[in-house]
Amino acid sequence: SIHGQNGLGKTALLRYLAYNSPEDHFPDGIVYLSARGANADDLLQNIFESFYQSDQPAKPTPTQLCQLLQNVHALILLDDVALTREQVSELINSAPHCVFIFGSVERCLWGEGRCIELEGLPAREALLLIERELGHRLRAEEKPIAEAFCQRVKGHPLFVLQAAALVRQGKTFTEIEDRFYGSEALVVESKLNC
Repeated sequence: SIHGQNGLGKTALLRYLAYNSPEDHFPDGIVYLSARGANADDLLQNIFESFYQSDQPAKPTPTQLCQLLQNVHALILLDDVALTREQVSELINSAPHCVFIFGSVERCLWGEGRCIELEGLPAREALLLIERELGHRLRAEEKPIAEAFCQRVKGHPLFVLQAAALVRQGKTFTEIEDRFYGSEALVVESKLNC
């Protein structure tokens, strides 16, 4: 399970894993699904539909779903998960030979597996992200201000990208940083709207 604030890169990480995981470890394939707004039953049905096709719509019972998923060996990546610990356990138990990776804002996996809390980028990588977004290297006078901004937002990738976009539009890092009044931005739109 990977969890952390919105904008830290959970979706990007899950998509990367979907396209770069060793397929020979998962003979039945790799599935990436958005879990936004879905409950455990909906997700179980979506997982089933990823492995089985029918000419007519099919909605197996929960017991049938568990039986049909018993022998599936796949990597299942679920993004934007908002399930309880019990629901996550139920999902894992329904497909026991699958490897699940959950992406969520709050920790959703307890006891089984490993949980990783994502944090912001280290200063060097945050500056590289700014430069990539700007399309050029930072000038000498911009670098200390950009570094201070990155520290202030704790290297949060989305905030860094949005700040760089505002710089491209003519704002300075000083103007942008003045919009941040805490050690962590909570609502980007209200603080970065210039």
